[in-house]
Amino acid sequence: MEAPVTVPLWLFLPIAAFALWSLLDRLLIPGSRWFLRRRLNRLIDRVNRRLSVEIKPFQLTKRQVLIDRLVYDAQVVQAATEHAKSTGIPREAAMAEVQRYAREIVPAFNAYIYFRVGYSIARASRDREVPLSRAARLRA
Repeated sequence: MEAPVTVPLWLFLPIAAFALWSLLDRLLIPGSRWFLRRRLNRLIDRVNRRLSVEIKPFQLTKRQVLIDRLVYDAQVVQAATEHAKSTGIPREAAMAEVQRYAREIVPAFNAYIYFRVGYSIARASRDREVPLSRAARLRA
């Protein structure tokens, strides 16, 4: 019972890789998401204060989440089921059509990138004097 257990190298390497992956997946990646989300919320608060623009909560929601909410909404599912019965197509085909329509109508808008890039451009243009063209100088 007190003899050491030996593990061959070919078995140890996949076990170590899986342990490293688990560490990243369960501890480091969620922590970095939390950190980035916190920075994003601070930036959005700053933009809201400076520009008197309100970013709506749905604009911060991932696109796939919005699509899923739309596709699996009770009224949409009921309408798809009724459509499937009336046209004689399988319910799965009707839901696939709903999925396609939902992907089409849900915008691919990332508020963080939109406002971060816009804020940086506005700041750079504010700090830099824009030179007049030769024609504009002659008119002045």
